[in-house]
Amino acid sequence: MNPVSLVIEAASKDPDKIAIIDHRTAATYRELIADVRRLSAHLARSGVGKGDRIAQVFNVCDYQDIVCVLALAYVGATACSVHESFLAQYQLPLREADRKSTRLNSSHITISY
Repeated sequence: MNPVSLVIEAASKDPDKIAIIDHRTAATYRELIADVRRLSAHLARSGVGKGDRIAQVFNVCDYQDIVCVLALAYVGATACSVHESFLAQYQLPLREADRKSTRLNSSHITISY
């Protein structure tokens, strides 16, 4: 089973059970699945799909980062999570605007929250 199937299975058993708690959010399985489906639909409309490899830049792993990883799996893409400090260590460019608003980057799509 893939991670999305596991979450969907858990949601079908008890949708109102808390699925994720982070430093800002407590979300039920129902909310998590709704957010994953919403973002995966946006990804699919934007051309992201099976076989695509997407780099996800993050600083602190939070609820939205988990939603991104699950949404990418939902559409069949592969997520590669990269900590922001890795980019700094190897002097890879990340614009200041990206640091503030961009959660998901690839060569053909930028998604902001």
